Amino acid sequence: MIRLDAVARCATLSLALACAPAAFADTRAEIFSTYDAMVKFGRFHTEGTATSKQGTATISSTVVWPDRFHVRNGDSEFIIVPGKTFMKQGGQWQALPMDMSAMVKSLSPEAMRQGYDNMTNIVDLGTSEMGGRSVHGYEYDTKATMMGVTATSHVKLFVDPATNLPAHQDAEGEAMGQHSSSSFDYTFDKDLKVDAPQ
Repeated sequence: MIRLDAVARCATLSLALACAPAAFADTRAEIFSTYDAMVKFGRFHTEGTATSKQGTATISSTVVWPDRFHVRNGDSEFIIVPGKTFMKQGGQWQALPMDMSAMVKSLSPEAMRQGYDNMTNIVDLGTSEMGGRSVHGYEYDTKATMMGVTATSHVKLFVDPATNLPAHQDAEGEAMGQHSSSSFDYTFDKDLKVDAPQ
């Protein structure tokens, strides 16, 4: 079973609120502008790990919004395109008899928007270096409900100020009494594609 946890992917960040209301509003607007930039760009790749009680999984996802996803989670690999889901087994792609798009709901623009809408305890972390480049960090708490499950998260989001797009995200979260953590790098590329396997 693919372990794409709502906690790990659509959540966002927190310490106690340490800024005046006007500064809080400005920081919130900055984070929303990053979400808007993601929606406008429309396609990205994430690479990283997610840890839960089952262990740590290496996960990579190529996303072409609104409805195309290619996900590798440990030994599992899926491609989801409108109306069809494919799974790789024994080196061969097979079409599944059901639509499995719900399993990547946390990667949808709607799910990410819900996470941003519910932000609290927002903190501006300022500018730092990451991977040899300058990034601007934010921290906040959030929650989102997907497939009837509510997940709460504490997230650190690092944005590339040159593009206003995410560069990296760390999250600690809880859903159904289970704790999880994740760490992902983002890459944005207009040439990214997700097509049904041939």
